[in-house]
Amino acid sequence: MTDQKPPPTRVTPDPDSRLARLVAERAALAPAVSDAKKRLKEIEDAIKVELTNAAPDSANTVATVPGCKPVRLAWQPRPQFQERRFKEAHPELARQFTDQDAGFWSLREVST
Repeated sequence: MTDQKPPPTRVTPDPDSRLARLVAERAALAPAVSDAKKRLKEIEDAIKVELTNAAPDSANTVATVPGCKPVRLAWQPRPQFQERRFKEAHPELARQFTDQDAGFWSLREVST
């Protein structure tokens, strides 16, 4: 038996409603926000390269440009839990500590 999701509840708001205005505004802003995020990532990646070239032996470098807030490039270790390996090594313990009720609300564009 497979867990099947129920079909979504469809809502068609009144064209003058707040919901309709918010969805329309989101649709208008989303492409510009997406483009801006992509450009910001390109800029940040380029800054990382430039700072690494400017101070190749440093793990903590700050760039100070007049009129701008300083930016720091620093190595930050990030311990990472190996969930797949843990589940393989201790399947019963993994099931015991897996919360099936955890979740979050997501908002995405969908095809009609």
